[in-house]
Amino acid sequence: MAHVYTNSIMVPLYGLVLAERQGLSIAKLCTEAGVNPSVFQDPDARIPITDHQKLMELITHYTGNDQFFLRPLDPELGAVQNALWYYFFNAENLTEAAHRAERLYTYHTDIFYPESVLTKQEYLIRVSTRVAGFPIINHQVDMMLSIWWGNLQMFAGPAIKLQSVRITNASKTREKAYQDFFGVPVLVDQPYNELVFEPRMADLPNVRQDIDPNLDNLLSRFFHPTPAPPTQPQTFQGEIFSAIQQQFLQETPSVKNVAVKLGLSSRTLQRRLAEMNTSFSELLRNTRKELVATYLQQPNLRITEIAFMLGFSDTSSLTNFCRQCYGVTPSQYRQGLDNNNQTN
Repeated sequence: MAHVYTNSIMVPLYGLVLAERQGLSIAKLCTEAGVNPSVFQDPDARIPITDHQKLMELITHYTGNDQFFLRPLDPELGAVQNALWYYFFNAENLTEAAHRAERLYTYHTDIFYPESVLTKQEYLIRVSTRVAGFPIINHQVDMMLSIWWGNLQMFAGPAIKLQSVRITNASKTREKAYQDFFGVPVLVDQPYNELVFEPRMADLPNVRQDIDPNLDNLLSRFFHPTPAPPTQPQTFQGEIFSAIQQQFLQETPSVKNVAVKLGLSSRTLQRRLAEMNTSFSELLRNTRKELVATYLQQPNLRITEIAFMLGFSDTSSLTNFCRQCYGVTPSQYRQGLDNNNQTN
């Protein structure tokens, strides 16, 4: 089952670079873990979670520090070649940022992501998994909680105050390491691994000086290139295509929001589609199919980003869609483009 639960290489690479700074050899660590080092040269590669866990165990073994991954966030490493990082840090308040992070992480890992939970009593950033019963090791919890505490501090500044930290299990040594790192009470034997805040923290604004109110629009243009002006007046079907394309970055297109974009009622849009002997679902699929091909021709876009841009729940869904439409995976589609370019 190990090959099913895979991580984006961005996550283990972060830990490997930290280990290299401590004098460890990435090549040696990969060899001992049975991981091909060349995989880290491919930004679209994914490795089994179990391989990531082997690497973490080896790093803590050779550094002699069982809490090696409980450390401050390195923003320089976190932002490397990661457009989604900027999408997170362009949110206006912490709630919006946390929801963006929760959604974006589904493209980086199949099982482990930060979940935002707000109740009347508390606001939580919880380390969650979509695979019930999958064995998560302590090093992964250390890494996620410390990284996300760093992200939240960078986003909200000194105004954000951590109340406590909850972890599912811990030795006395690990409990003390958490208390020293976070400086707040640490509760063990808890149902979840999570950072605990007062509810009002969810409304904290973004205090970063480099926030750009136009960044989302710029990202939208980057993710959705403006098509060349038509030589003839755009058809109604072409207008729908454009409306669906523009809607993907905000949310999954629906009859209602596309109709609003076109200045129509939902009923009128559906009636006109019926007159064209087609349906909204068919146009949505055709638009996705065309955009998949368009985006895969842009080498600066990662597979994970393309999945996000087209509203797929994860990269596996994009892969299945690409196979259905083109008979190959996204990576194979790109490889075919490269081969054609070399031939020409």
